[in-house]
Amino acid sequence: EETGTRAVESMYFTISNVIRDNSSIGTNSSGRIYFKSRKAVRIDLGQPEENRIQNLLPYIFSDGTSIPPVPYPPLEVNENLIPRHFLITGLFFCGCCLLLSIICTVFTIAYRRVPSVKSAQPEFLIMTCVGTLLLGLCIIPMSLQEPTPNLSAACMSTMWLFSFGFVTSFSALFCKMQRLNKLMKKAARFKRVVVTAKDVIYPFMCLMGLNAIVLVTWTFVDPLIWTRQSLGWVDQFGRQTATYGRCSSQNIQNESIFYTLFFTINFSAVLFSLYESYEARNACLGEGYSIALSMIILGEGMVLGMPVLFLVSTSPPAFFLVRSSMVTIICLAILLPTFIPKFRDRNHRSGGWHPYQQERRFTGASDHGTAGSLHCHRNGSGGSSGRHKW
Repeated sequence: EETGTRAVESMYFTISNVIRDNSSIGTNSSGRIYFKSRKAVRIDLGQPEENRIQNLLPYIFSDGTSIPPVPYPPLEVNENLIPRHFLITGLFFCGCCLLLSIICTVFTIAYRRVPSVKSAQPEFLIMTCVGTLLLGLCIIPMSLQEPTPNLSAACMSTMWLFSFGFVTSFSALFCKMQRLNKLMKKAARFKRVVVTAKDVIYPFMCLMGLNAIVLVTWTFVDPLIWTRQSLGWVDQFGRQTATYGRCSSQNIQNESIFYTLFFTINFSAVLFSLYESYEARNACLGEGYSIALSMIILGEGMVLGMPVLFLVSTSPPAFFLVRSSMVTIICLAILLPTFIPKFRDRNHRSGGWHPYQQERRFTGASDHGTAGSLHCHRNGSGGSSGRHKW
């Protein structure tokens, strides 16, 4: 249309909506499809800016409606959830830990009067089983993910279960090793001493107290909560396409401090237990070998497992599988070396360390303060005797 002037303000533009002409359907025999153009929007530059755009008719889009389509294609986000087969594997590990702990507990109660079990002190054996039972239970909150509600509560419960389970089972072994060392040192000096369970329970209380202080402070100051974080992957429109869920504190520095304290306390206890195992290397008690083997596996598991956990921390499937595997290894490392010899010797009423029949006479150092000399005899095929070392 002519405006009669060349002034920009006198110009206007229109947006034409080209749509199918439905009135031609059925009226033509050629089978052609006709379209028609209609002015839907008018842009008048002569009007004030807020009134320049005038909607003359509803604009019809390609889907036949007047609803504007989404300007971008649908966003597909990879949430990196734990696959079903990983969850089944982790829960299978959990079931193995729980079942083995229950079997060992029942065995300890049933054979508590057998010398091989009685000499290992059933109260410490049951304490070990309770600890591994708690360790196995911590795999359950590890496996929770969306759309499960209250995931933040599962974050801290995992830490509490793991802490109490590890401290309980580990302390039982550590206290027994420390008790053995006290007896051996006093015996070497020909001194009489009474070492009761009460005397060696203090390390357990100390380690449990330190872990409780860290966890209580962590829970009230800056607890772990469930968050979903981006992996930094974007599509061509700059939208995030990959995320992962993890338990983290709101302040990353607080989280690092608490994790460092938690790891330092428990790993230091493992190192000290390795030293106690080395001190008892010449003990003729077969149980010392079993405890030392458990301590060595625990130490290696921590040293090798922590770097792997750090590397897979942004991959929930791998992170869950590694954590559940580490928990299972800890449970097996504690239970199997401790109970396999006792299962094997359950019918040996003499209470010896099979296949060697050990005659143990503690001088000046025993649970009851009796006097005598310390000897360790191995009755083998040749009937020779000697010092039993490991």
